[in-house]
Amino acid sequence: MRRFLCPIFVAILVCWTAPPNTFDYLSQIGIVEFLPDASACLTIPNPSLKVGEAVRIIVLDKLQVLEAAEVEKKLAKSCSRNPEVSTADTFYALRLKRNGSDPKPVSIAVAGFTREFNFKNGFAYADLTATGSAHSFHSCTSAEGLHLTVWDGASSRKWHRYYYLGYDVEPTCTEKYSDER
Repeated sequence: MRRFLCPIFVAILVCWTAPPNTFDYLSQIGIVEFLPDASACLTIPNPSLKVGEAVRIIVLDKLQVLEAAEVEKKLAKSCSRNPEVSTADTFYALRLKRNGSDPKPVSIAVAGFTREFNFKNGFAYADLTATGSAHSFHSCTSAEGLHLTVWDGASSRKWHRYYYLGYDVEPTCTEKYSDER
């Protein structure tokens, strides 16, 4: 009997002490716009971010890079140039850790995430949910806007937002990246 109880006790102890997976795609991922004054605007459906809270920005350039920022202040109204923001969105001014004046594309932000990002072949990857699966970050164009997506592995889209540009662009999205699932 003792021989059977020991593995059960170890399994219970491991499950009981393991931290729960608390990453929430809807409230921890948002859209960042870099403004001409070298600041940034975060649009995210999360009214609970605190001043000074760390935000990681995956700059969606040809070679993705990671920018560090922190919440400077919560804004009473939209700072986004996107006229199609959601009523659930909250807006924050971000203070970038590195002030660069080079124009940057609309990008993806991750709030409340402190683990590592890795880079391979010009793309950023991070295990957002601590499950051993690498999440990737993408942007593609439709006729008048951007589809921003986060994927868990190669085939499971976990987050999607559309950003209306207001002018015609050459579509680069495949159906996989742009459908409104």
